[in-house]
Amino acid sequence: MAEKEKILFGEPCYKIRTLEEKNIPQMRDLFRSTVLNVNIRDYTKEEVEDWASCGENLKHLKELLSYNQFVGAFDEHDALVGFASMNKDGYLHSMFVHKDFQRKGIATVSIR
Repeated sequence: MAEKEKILFGEPCYKIRTLEEKNIPQMRDLFRSTVLNVNIRDYTKEEVEDWASCGENLKHLKELLSYNQFVGAFDEHDALVGFASMNKDGYLHSMFVHKDFQRKGIATVSIR
């Protein structure tokens, strides 16, 4: 089955598509990096290190992927630069945007 993909025009151009199990390694890396580099502004070092360690459990990430709808934003090199997820009731479950891509509208388009 082909992935559904939405291309956002502008500079730079991002592709928005549903995340799959094959994206888990990129999701893990983005999650850890965002928590350690962005969320450190609002939490203690100990808190972000503990939070970031939650992303190490690949089985847990696979379970989250099966229970929630995840969409990712990919740059022109097909690198994951942000992702968001909603649970089955339509509530936002998670949202993480790479530290170098903050304030570029990625979070906004990820939840549309």
